This record gives sequence, C-alpha cells and structure tokens, in this order.
Amino acid sequence: WAFLFPKDQRTELPGWAETGELSSTELDHMQIQDCKLFTVAPRSGTLLPGQKRAVQFSYSHNVIGTNRLPVVFKLSYGRETLLNFQGVTVEQDKPHLFASNQHAFAPVDVGDCRPPRQMYELYNGGAVQVHYEVDRTVLSQLQMDNFNHPVLSCISPQGEVLPGEKATLEWIFSPLELKLYQMDVPIHIHENDLITVRFEGCGTKTLTQSSSDVRIQSEPFPGQVLFLSEDSVLIGDVPVRSQTTRVFFLTNVSHTESALFLWEIPRQKGSDQKVVQIHPERGRLRPEECTLCVLTFSSTDYPTIHQLDLICQVTQEAALVQYHDELQRWEEEKRRQENEFIITDKSASKNQRVLVDEKPQTSPVKKGSLSKYKVLPPIAAGSEETVSFYTNQTRAERRLQREAAKIWRCPQPPRPALLHLRVAAHSFELQDYLKLCPDEYHTCFRNIQAKIGPTSAVPPLFAPSLSSAPGPGKDIVAQILTCMISDILSDPELAQSLVTLSSKPRPYQPADTSSTHFSPVPPSPCTPTRPPSTSVTLPQHHRLLNEAVAKEGTEKTQNKLQPVLAPAYMCEAVLLNTLQNLLTEAVKGQFDLTAHPCIIPPSSYLRSRAKPEEDQ
Repeated sequence: WAFLFPKDQRTELPGWAETGELSSTELDHMQIQDCKLFTVAPRSGTLLPGQKRAVQFSYSHNVIGTNRLPVVFKLSYGRETLLNFQGVTVEQDKPHLFASNQHAFAPVDVGDCRPPRQMYELYNGGAVQVHYEVDRTVLSQLQMDNFNHPVLSCISPQGEVLPGEKATLEWIFSPLELKLYQMDVPIHIHENDLITVRFEGCGTKTLTQSSSDVRIQSEPFPGQVLFLSEDSVLIGDVPVRSQTTRVFFLTNVSHTESALFLWEIPRQKGSDQKVVQIHPERGRLRPEECTLCVLTFSSTDYPTIHQLDLICQVTQEAALVQYHDELQRWEEEKRRQENEFIITDKSASKNQRVLVDEKPQTSPVKKGSLSKYKVLPPIAAGSEETVSFYTNQTRAERRLQREAAKIWRCPQPPRPALLHLRVAAHSFELQDYLKLCPDEYHTCFRNIQAKIGPTSAVPPLFAPSLSSAPGPGKDIVAQILTCMISDILSDPELAQSLVTLSSKPRPYQPADTSSTHFSPVPPSPCTPTRPPSTSVTLPQHHRLLNEAVAKEGTEKTQNKLQPVLAPAYMCEAVLLNTLQNLLTEAVKGQFDLTAHPCIIPPSSYLRSRAKPEEDQ
C-alpha cells in the first residue's frame, strides 16, 4: 500500500511533447507540496495477514487560506481510494468559525406536542472571540409558509464563542407532514462574514429507537500513553428527569511513564447544571495502572437529543516536572538580573543571556505570496564562487544561531494529548417512553425529588389562574376540573390503590432538630390559636395537667414509630456506590470476582458445635 501525492502520480513526458501552461489548481497543489503542508508518515508499507499499522496525518499552518490536496491511497493489485486533504489557516486577528455546511436532524414524529431539542455546534479555531447571530428572517418566512407553524426554531440564535471553544446551538424541528424538509439558514459572523447551513429533517409517523453503534479502539496508537476502553458511550433512550450510569476504564499502557488526566465536562447552556459527570474527574496513573471511571448522565426536563464530545487531557508527568524545573530556573535568572548588576566587568553584558517572556510566533505566509521556484545561486565562471556563496550562507546561519543562543525564552507548558469520548442519548417524555420502551421503564431511575422540591409542587404561574380568570373563563376551567376529578374518582384502579396505600408503612421523614417534640398532626390554619399570654392566666394545676397530657401523647407517638423504608433516591445512591466500590476493588486486584463464595455459618451453629466439645 502507498499514499500517492500529485507529484507521485505525474508522468514524465518526452522532450518533444508540449506540456502547456499549468492551471491555478495545479499551481496551488505544487505550492502545497513544496511547503510540505500535508505530511503522511509512513507514506508506504507492507502488511502481512492479520498485521496492523498506525498512519499519522499532519497539517502545518504556514500558509493562510484553505488548502486542499487530492491524495490517492493505492493497494498493490487492488483498488484505489481518493482522499481529499483540507486544512484551514486564518490570520491571528481575524474572526473565523468552523462549521459544517450541511446538518441532518433526527427524524421527529409528526404532531408531537413537545419535539426534542437537537444540537448544532460551531467551533472557533481562531485566536479572537467571535460573535454569531442566526438570521431569523428565514425562519419567520418558513413559519409563514407552513400555516404559521414553527417548523424550525432556534433557542440560542446569538452568542459569543471564545477562542478554542465550541458553541452549541439548540434547535427544535417540528414537522407538519411526512416529507423531507430542506432549509438554508444563514449565520452572520461579526456582521461581515456569512455561513449558509443547509438543515435537513424528516417527519415520521412512529417513534424510532436510537441506533446502538459503539466504536471501540482495539489497540493504542504509537506514542499514546492512556487508553480508553470505549471511544463512545451510548446511553440510548431514557425518560426525562432520569439518571443513568455507565462504566468504562482508563489504562496507562506505558511501562515507564506516569500520566495525569483531566476531563473537560461541558455545561448546559444558560445554567450551571452538568448533563454529564465523570468520577474521578482528574487523577494520576502510574505505569500499567488502570482506573475505573463512572459516567453519570442526567437528562433535562425537556426532551433532547444529546450528541456530546467529552475531551480528556493527558499530560506526561515527566514532561510536566521538567517544565516546572525549567520555569523555576528561568524565574531565578530573571530575579537575579533584576537585582544584581556588575560595574567593573565590561564583558559581562555581552555574555549575559536576554530573557524573553513571549513565545516566538511565526506569522504564516499569505497564500500565493510564495514564488513558484526556488532562488538559484548566481551563474559564475568557476566553481570557487559557487562554493563561496554556500560558505557565506552557512556563516550567516551560524551567526543567527549564535544570536538565538543568547536569548532565553520563557518555558512553555507541555501540550497535552487529547482523548475524545462520544456520548449519545435521547430523552423522551414519560408517555412517549412508555410507548417506545414499555419493558425498560423499571430499569430507569427518575430522581424527581432532586428536580422538584416540595415547594414547587404547584407552579406559581398557574396558581392564581383560576382566581384571576373572568366569568366565562372561570366557568370553563371549573367544568374541565369537575370532569377530570369525577373521572379520577370513578377509576376502580385508583380506589384499589388508595386502599393498598393506607396499609403501607409511613415513608421515611428526617427528624426536625429545631423542634423539641414531635407533632404528628399539624394545627389547621382555620382553627384560631390562643395567644401565648392567655396561658399565664390559667391556674397552675391546669397548666400541669396540660403538660402531662402533652408529654404522655408524645411518648405514645414515639413508641408507635417504627423503622420504615428509605426513599428511592437514597436506596439508589447506596446500591450504586456499593456496586461501583466492588468494581473498583476488582480492578485494583483487592477483590476477586471469580473466587468461590465464602460461606460463613451462623452463630447458633457455632454454639451448637462448641457444647459437645465442652462436655467431652
């Protein structure tokens, strides 16, 4: 096999053949190959049956613009595959966003009252902050063409993208018909540039489950220190307000190097809530050590299709220690030059190294500014002048090297390697999830108490609606509520559940430390309470009698209290932590999952065996 660049595919023509002028595309390809913007290592090789080989592709940001190069991957006595290499280099002070020109939404059920949110990402690969804004006139026109129905709406139409980060645009696709929708939406960047993205979406009649494709890297690449057991984690279909956990492993495949890792966890836009959490979030792995990572996915209140890209930064500990040592020596030299000075020695200033804080930046060359051919030495009569030309050039290079040796630049931290973990999930409303996956609902844990507290049982927006409604509106609401309540009360399953509920034990309630005694029945707000000053006018024996009755009632109530079942969220947390601890101990070799179970006899059996021995 071999990767063939355009120069490798060129056929040598005889001298009498006319080649003609080169096109602009061919000149660009020659310039890209002369500057060595794209490199492939190795370029060719031979693979035996069952053998593997890692190939590295790299791009150098030396020429400003979009550079493209066609490369052919050829197998000996086999097929040929065309690969299109593309790289983009922008100026340092120019805003630029990298975005896909075409995006396909997941199919959505026609007539869905709450269609899911779907994500589209913009990446800022430049060095300045970029402002983006979605052209909403196209979306308004699309809504008018579809009977004033919002077929496509953007929840976050504008925002800022920091350098080196991503912006997630949330979209809601709500089709009206069973057809394929194609919408061209422009996105403005700093009011100068424009990106036109074609969004495609299809309306369906029935709900479909998520695909279960999981990519697994079989072997680590050359130079890779940490290795993920899975490249993608598929959460699948889950109901809203639910929590799901997955387990994967992070292994240090190096035999000599220790490594540090740090996970970058994205946050939900507009809130501090993390949809995904990984434990441990950071840590250190010794050579050939493996750690267990627990991924917890918490679905939001609204149906959403999540496509998340989690990044793990991996830094070798030896490179980090070397960086800190070099930085400490550089700072000590800087403090020494600031505090010390020499008067008598005049040659000291010549031998002293110049400290520079900034990192050397090489400005990329604009596309088309390089010459087509390299400059040749001047034509000379003898060979001595040609030799002197190369000798002078070497001396100039040596002079530049000596000047560069006098400059001591500030050490830069080691660049971490990146590991990508894809997380895919699709959250549904509870009714839709029961229709789609009725047999899997019992496997989901919905932590409703963490989402909705006791004070938010009734939304404040709907609380004053009945009292503030006008006459006809109040009658309509009262009639609807009356019909709903009568239907609920006439349901036989509800009546049976109420009978069963009365016989169940009381749910767990944490003790109130602020009160001195337990009051099983709170006072009704309708009954008037006697002011505390009236207790002073009562006779003394009446007060003692009341205190005795209250104390006796409290003792009876406390004696009736029995241990009851803990809440579901507490049981979930305890069991989950127990299983995770067992897996962690098994990974570290402290617990053998395949060992024969150890049977411990009860204490009564041990006592029965001890009595005959005492008699003997």
